[in-house]
Amino acid sequence: MDHREAILEKIWQAMEFACEQSELFTGSKADTISAEYLFTVAVAMAIAEHNGPPGEPYVIRVERDAATFMKDCVRPIKFAGQFKSRMIRAEDPDIRRPGRVDVTVYMDVPNSGHFGVRPLCAIELKGFDPGAGLVRADLERNLGFLRTTGPTGDSVLEFAVFAALHSYGRYRDEQVRGNEQRTRDKYKGYLEKLGNLSDINVDIKVKSVSVEQAGTVIQGIDYDELDTSSRHHFVGAMVVMSRAMPSGPT
Repeated sequence: MDHREAILEKIWQAMEFACEQSELFTGSKADTISAEYLFTVAVAMAIAEHNGPPGEPYVIRVERDAATFMKDCVRPIKFAGQFKSRMIRAEDPDIRRPGRVDVTVYMDVPNSGHFGVRPLCAIELKGFDPGAGLVRADLERNLGFLRTTGPTGDSVLEFAVFAALHSYGRYRDEQVRGNEQRTRDKYKGYLEKLGNLSDINVDIKVKSVSVEQAGTVIQGIDYDELDTSSRHHFVGAMVVMSRAMPSGPT
């Protein structure tokens, strides 16, 4: 499994964990909470499960300053020859949306032109049912990380992820499939409003992360009862972006 697939797998794992833990705060499996911070910590902790001491191969940073991260995405060294190199200070990036990136992952890549670790991925997260404006703003910032350039070349960021959770009150088998498709179509619509993406590879991933169709059995003193209020369907969505490789001459 490569680094990208390993990290995406851990994001799915964190989604499931966040849904399970939300019941502790609401008292019901079907209720949702503003779970963004819980989700953020869950993602960072899940990715860290791939690490052995002392924090390798991934250096995981929570709430990294966005402008600093964008600057990190450009190599600090320009190679002038086989044995010559010189340090070029990256310019301050033109970042449309300042703030902090929920989770960033760095790793040491030999001969990459970085001293120590370099950015591997940026992960922007939202809790349940985020508004369209918030989603598009995070997608645009991820595009900025991938498209940034500097005196030493283009962004070295391997990929960027946006992930969020969506809740639905219909949960029969055919409705579960419909909810997943509805979620996918929603993100297709968001991406269509981002303009030309010919320089970017985009992958929309949708998966059911928690579903309760019948209800929960509650044990009573004399008999068991079925609590139907716990019925729900939670869908996870990810938009994974990376720079498209330029096509060679034909």
